Amino acid sequence: MTGSGPAQSVRFTSEPRGATVYVDDNRIGETPVAAELTRKDHHQVRMELRGDSQTALIDHGCNLWMIGNVVFGLGGVIGLVVDLCSGAGDALNPNEVKMRFTTPPAPTVTAPPIYQPTQPVTPDQSDDVMKR
Repeated sequence: MTGSGPAQSVRFTSEPRGATVYVDDNRIGETPVAAELTRKDHHQVRMELRGDSQTALIDHGCNLWMIGNVVFGLGGVIGLVVDLCSGAGDALNPNEVKMRFTTPPAPTVTAPPIYQPTQPVTPDQSDDVMKR
């Protein structure tokens, strides 16, 4: 259910958690987070995590619960008029935005090469080899 009034709660989640969420270029917070957004507007969503960025669009349209006012007798014409006047005539879709980020590979650690003599080392030469 979308509720009533000119704003609607939209939930933002990501996998993994902790992505920074921007709606219409305003920072909302880090996932998971919810925000109240105006129903009458489209909203551009951007999530960023570890240098990766993804975008989505939240669209607005007709709140189908208004049809229930007339068809199912859930308030009739009066309920329909109240919804239209209060701003509940519109609904945002989707009301939950989830983005999946790929985990970057673990950094590769390279150990320094181990000295491998090409010829056998005599005890007299061992001091010279260790100084290298």
